[in-house]
Parts: sequence; C-alpha cells; structure tokens
Amino acid sequence: MDTIPCPAHPVRTQPAGGRCATPSGRAAGVRATPAPGGRTRITGLDLARGLAVLGMFAAHVGVTEELTWAPSSWSAVVHGRSAALFAVLAGVSIGLLSGGVRPSTGHALVRARVRIMVRAAWVFVIGGVLEFLGTDVAVILSYYAALFFLALPFLRWSPDHLLLLSAGLAVATPPTALVLARLAVAADVETPFTALLLNGEYPALWWWTFVLVGLALARLDLADGRVRVSLFVAGTAAAVTGYLLGWLSTQLLADGVPSPGLEQGYEDPGTWDPAWLSGAQPHSGTPFWLLASAGVAVAAIAVCLVVADALPRLIHPVASVGAMALTVYSLQVVALWALPPETSPGTAWVLLSAGAVASSVAWRRVAGRGPLERLLAWSSDRAARAIDGGERTGEFDPPDVALRSRTRTPR
Repeated sequence: MDTIPCPAHPVRTQPAGGRCATPSGRAAGVRATPAPGGRTRITGLDLARGLAVLGMFAAHVGVTEELTWAPSSWSAVVHGRSAALFAVLAGVSIGLLSGGVRPSTGHALVRARVRIMVRAAWVFVIGGVLEFLGTDVAVILSYYAALFFLALPFLRWSPDHLLLLSAGLAVATPPTALVLARLAVAADVETPFTALLLNGEYPALWWWTFVLVGLALARLDLADGRVRVSLFVAGTAAAVTGYLLGWLSTQLLADGVPSPGLEQGYEDPGTWDPAWLSGAQPHSGTPFWLLASAGVAVAAIAVCLVVADALPRLIHPVASVGAMALTVYSLQVVALWALPPETSPGTAWVLLSAGAVASSVAWRRVAGRGPLERLLAWSSDRAARAIDGGERTGEFDPPDVALRSRTRTPR
C-alpha cells in the first residue's frame, strides 16, 4: 500500500489518503493529500483557500450587491469576506513554513524567514505585472507580499500573544492609518508606499490583523477536534460581536446610515467625523469589520477542516483550486483582461469558476504543483539552502505541510 508522511508524526507513515495515529494513539484528523516529492498537503486549508479564490472571482466581476435578508442578495456574502479569508490563510501558510505547532528556532528560523521573503518578493512582482494589465480588479498580491514581511518579527510568538496583538491592531490601526493618510494627503506627499500601507485597496497596516490571526492558527493543533470546535465557536462569536457592534455604532455615530468607512476620511482631510470608524461594511476598514471578518474566516477554516476529512472526494475540485491559488488568481486577472467587456457578471463568474476548477484538477493530476507555486517553492528553497552552503536539509516543505505534533519525535 502506498504511504505518505504522517501529518501527526513526521517519522511515521500512513496509508495514502487515510489517517495515522499520534504518539498517544489519537487519530490525527487532518486529511492530507500527496504533493510532489513525497510531501503532503492539508486538504481542509486547500478547500478554504479555493473557496476564498472563487469568492474573490465573484467580487471582481461584480455579481455581489448589498447583503440583506433577501435570498437574491446572498451572493454578497463573498464581498470583503473572501479577501479576508485569503489573508488569514496567508498567515496560516507563513506559520506552517516556519514550523507549524513547533515554531522554528535558531538557524532553522533564519532559513524560514529567507524562504518567506523570497516568496513575498515573487508575489510582489507578480502582483505588479498583473496591475499593468489595467483591469478593474484591485489586485491583492502586492499588499499580500507586504503582509508576509510584516509577519516576520512574530514567527516565534505564541498563539495567545498573536491573537492579543491582532486584537490590539484591529482597534488601533484603523484610526492610525486614517490619521497618517490624512497627514500625507494634506502634506501632498502621497506615494505608492503610503497607498500600500495606509490607504490603498488593501492597506497592509490594518490587514496585518488578518495575517497574525492566521499565524496564530498555524501554531495550534488543527488536527484536534476540540481545537476545531473552539475555533468555530470563537470565530462565530467574533463575527456576531463585530457585526452587532458595527450596527450599534452606526446608530450612535452615523444616524443609522452605514458608514462609507475610512475611504471617506482619506478623501476629505480637512474635517474629522467619528462615523468613519463606525459600521462593519465590507472593506470599510473599521475595527468592527476587522473583528467580524476575522471571525468569519476562522469559523470558515474550522468548517473546511471538518468537511475535508468527511467528504474528500466531493471537495476535491475546489481544493484543487486552493492548492494552486496563486496561479489560478493570476490567470483570473488575465482572463478578465481578455473577456469581452459586454460579458455579464454572472456569465463571467461561471466561466472563470468552471475554467479554474477544470484546469486545476487536470493540472494537478498531470503535473502536480501549480507553475507559479513551483517557481516560488524552487526559488525559496534554493535561497534557503544557500545559507547552508547548498546542502539539502530536508526541512523545505510546501506552505501546507502536514501539521506536526507537539509531541517530540524519538531520536
């Protein structure tokens, strides 16, 4: 029977597609699929990433509208939340690259940081190329790369400290970004750097919250059913709290009218209105939106981990999209550039989604890792090995390597 490395215990093997036992005999509970080089991927994270990418497709083509209780508006649930889920998953990947539940230390930590920086540099370049196409898509990749760099100082932090910091950032960074951006506008010193950090489509200063939440998740034993339940409950509670406080704040500060968010404050630096920090509208950048969107992302990841274990064949197409998310996202921008402008939003989303699913399944069956993912993995591995004089250390797994057990492996 074919075997792959055991997700819970690096020195053991498991039947391909099956489960293995931890040193305590407990089932690992994370379904892993083979990846190039005998490595494994966590299918639940691929599922979450695939859903985020397909949701961002819908937002990009404009099929969303204001979310209400009417079923016809429910497609709007992807607006803002898909991008937030994508950013939280970036933090998870960073955490897995740097040791998972046992953060890397010493020289291994240096190598992990090198790998993350190389990948961030490639993502930044790819994002810049896609921007040159001049589509209506607000390309997230350049901001995504900045988030990779912003996470580097916190790779050894515990989950509790990471979540505490992310909560503090959710409260402090929106008004800080607003004040700094208004000063930049008033002083006429706006630059691409200020847009990247403060007042662009995905300002890294306050999207930082999402990547730190994801990094905290990667430090938890996601194979443990109790952890999954806790994440779902905590994520749901955060989402409900964020949206409830957002609604209350609009009643108190904005006379019941949802605030346009921080963008209005950027555009009008001559005045100040506390209503800019009220509400929880998608992409509004308010503390309430950050709390709610992070909660939705955490709950979604918990659900995806469970569903991927229970229904591996059913979720395989969407998980295939998530396994090569960078390639699929990039090709989607190119496809939107090539689509006739008269294509309706619904038709465009169906074409993009069907094409993404079909091509991802076919590519993974024939070639394994996506082309851009292969490029990032190869170049970051080479850079990390250069630190060791070109030696292979066996530590260079893909971002979604199997979760490591907290129990130390026998020596």
